[in-house]
Amino acid sequence: MTDEQWLWLFIHDAIDRDEKLEHMCTNCRNEVTSGDKKCIRCGKHVDSYEAFVNPNFDIDKYNALASGTE
Repeated sequence: MTDEQWLWLFIHDAIDRDEKLEHMCTNCRNEVTSGDKKCIRCGKHVDSYEAFVNPNFDIDKYNALASGTE
């Protein structure tokens, strides 16, 4: 593998780890799905689905592209 490929792999692995942490209970690190209100392991209240939404995701742009208007 080239240095660029290793760098790409490293960066994407780090991003994947961060995204996985966002979907874990802050109390016990059990995986929590977006529909859950409580952690099934420890019972801690999960804030809301919005906590799992990518803040950089532009829903209006997505809808425009999906509908073919852009």
